[in-house]
Amino acid sequence: MKEWNDNDWSKFVIANDDNNDELVIHLHKPRFIGVVTIKPPIISIENPTFIDDPGVDAQAIARLMREAGEFYAKQIEAQIEA
Repeated sequence: MKEWNDNDWSKFVIANDDNNDELVIHLHKPRFIGVVTIKPPIISIENPTFIDDPGVDAQAIARLMREAGEFYAKQIEAQIEA
């Protein structure tokens, strides 16, 4: 069995759950799944479920949520432009 290596994976991916909610999954440690919430013009990632211990650095967690939201926004923009 192969050990998890962040370099083998994209940093973020987009998925849908069984309720058809859009999710952003962060595949680098600390890994998490966050629900995408859109309140134009703001896209946010809410209710993150961490797979790994995120630690207690609130600024680092906030930065990860912001990066996840920016990733989602860029992916949606690319789909619209295509």
